[in-house]
Amino acid sequence: MLVFFSGRRLKPGAWEQFRRAWDPGGDLPEGTVAIYHARNLKDPDEVISFGIFDGGPEDRSSVRGDEQEELRRQDAMAAFVENVPLEGVYEVIEEIRP
Repeated sequence: MLVFFSGRRLKPGAWEQFRRAWDPGGDLPEGTVAIYHARNLKDPDEVISFGIFDGGPEDRSSVRGDEQEELRRQDAMAAFVENVPLEGVYEVIEEIRP
């Protein structure tokens, strides 16, 4: 299982514009389990986004989709982001459930 994670500081009040840029439309990637956006309760301009996908490291490219489309999507989001202190693709190595 893979987790795509980004921690972002948005420009003040830019959540709605960021969210539209994040999702330009279309279907979710195959293997999508869930995608979350979460805001810091103390600072609504601090947002984490993470998606959980069935698959392993070899599936990273298929989850990302077309490279040029992904670069355009990243560029569109960048207009509403001050910085990205943490971002990466992670492989789940342990799952703990009640």
